[in-house]
Amino acid sequence: MNQESIIFNLLQCQEYLLDEQQIKYTKEQQLQKVKDLVANLIVKYKSFVNQIEIEDQVYLITIPMEVHNQICTIQFELLLNFKCNENDYRVILTDSSGRIIVKEKNIRISLSRYMLRLNTGLRIGSFYIHPLNGYIGFKLQCQSEQGLLFYQTESDYYKFINYLDTLIETALYSVRFHFLRIMILINRIDIKQIQIYEKYMMMKRYPEIEKIEWRKFPQDIIPLLQRIKNTSQTNLNETYNNEQYKKYGPIISKSMITENKIINQIKVDSPSDLQVEEKHEINSGGFSIIYGKDITYQLDKNQEKNIMKRHFAIKLDKSPETNKIKKEIKILQTLAQEFEQDEQKGQMQNQEFFKFTGKCPYIAQFYYVPENTDILLMERYYYSSLDNFSRRQEEFLSMSTKIFLAHSVAMGLRYCHNYNIIHMDIKPANILISKALVAKISDFGEAISTKGNQQNQKVGRSMPYCAPEMLNPNWKENFTPAYDIFSFGVLLFELLFERHPIDFRYQNIKILEDKYQRQTYSVRVNIEEDKRKGPQKIMKYLLNLCLACLQPDPKCRPNIDKIVLILKDSLSYMDKMY
Repeated sequence: MNQESIIFNLLQCQEYLLDEQQIKYTKEQQLQKVKDLVANLIVKYKSFVNQIEIEDQVYLITIPMEVHNQICTIQFELLLNFKCNENDYRVILTDSSGRIIVKEKNIRISLSRYMLRLNTGLRIGSFYIHPLNGYIGFKLQCQSEQGLLFYQTESDYYKFINYLDTLIETALYSVRFHFLRIMILINRIDIKQIQIYEKYMMMKRYPEIEKIEWRKFPQDIIPLLQRIKNTSQTNLNETYNNEQYKKYGPIISKSMITENKIINQIKVDSPSDLQVEEKHEINSGGFSIIYGKDITYQLDKNQEKNIMKRHFAIKLDKSPETNKIKKEIKILQTLAQEFEQDEQKGQMQNQEFFKFTGKCPYIAQFYYVPENTDILLMERYYYSSLDNFSRRQEEFLSMSTKIFLAHSVAMGLRYCHNYNIIHMDIKPANILISKALVAKISDFGEAISTKGNQQNQKVGRSMPYCAPEMLNPNWKENFTPAYDIFSFGVLLFELLFERHPIDFRYQNIKILEDKYQRQTYSVRVNIEEDKRKGPQKIMKYLLNLCLACLQPDPKCRPNIDKIVLILKDSLSYMDKMY
């Protein structure tokens, strides 16, 4: 019988009773049994063994099994419960201060995700992070008959300690593979030093083991980090040259696939379907009112008369004189235009890997009726807007999900900017979240085309997302996509660091407007604290990206392709590491 079979025979779950009734011990007897066990453990392991009564009739015995200097100590814990004659066996990661505690919420969520992935391949135990205290452990799943030898009237400490020794060996075997990675994931070890640590473990710490099956880090993780660093710290505002674009273009352009145009022409079953009442109202903005209603319709270009019924958001102008809806439909029709590959040659530089398909999974789906161009229909999305979603999911939103959402918004902006459209009103309320957690840009009522005449175009000023140049009375230049980059920077900072980047109060918004106008605003940054909100290297580079987006000079703000690459690489890092 091999070692694995022996271990699983020892750990297999059984139901049994020692006698018809559980054996009960007095307080003095309990203390004596625990004392005798500790004495035997000290002899066995020649190590310091600690004991403490953590509650009535429940005792905790701790044994430091492996000490990795300046990293952690792997400590075995035995919980003896005389109330029900049961034991708990676990391994806890500790340091000189006691149990290693993970305080940061985002790190806890990401580490929990990693442990869930680990536990799917484990049969003898599971990694966990305590939901309240935040300490990290590995719990052995066992309730073997040999575990109850301790509670017999005449305890056979030799057999029980041999059983414990098997459990300890099993736990150490499991934890050794993963503790280094866990230390990196909680920012206790610099990931760039991982090769030094791995070499130490294989050649110095365990030289007697010819081939230890370390859980190796992905080989491309360090080059990936280096690329994020290089991109975030070198000329973010400049476009890629042809050589760089050919190298990074395929990565940047990789996207989800959608079969639907951004805006589709439809026929409604009855004109009354487009009539709304006050009871249908679901939201109201600065220039429009949103209603919700079921509509029966048919796609106008659909050869087959396939009648469909769907619940739409119906957008109407508050004041018909503004013609905001007609303008928005025109912008959306521009974004829905399709060009063949040979027609793209006259377009902007570095568009070789951008396809003008009229379809974008990162922009909301719209519909219109030609006879009613003062009405715009839109898909309803499962999680509503980003601000509502973030508020409701605040305690559960992982850093991976936040970066994924930010990447979706950046991809949507990249699509718009390649079509020469500036959104001009990027903010959480205008980002909708689908059931698949894909962020979709909506509300193009303020959008403008860079090819049109901007002189007479009036756009909104949603603070604090409005770019500073909008408030500068001396600004004579046309607006550029850099306007959206500033708005995106505010959104990204709020999403990642869960606070406004610039200190202000909505009741005193005029003060912030003055700071924007004079360009005297400052970004609230605490580098050491902000780095700890996630993987410290990634958070540092993302913080640099946010600061670059919030530059007062539009010409210094990042190029959208580089924003997409940083977010995509950061997301790849999270997926590979967690």
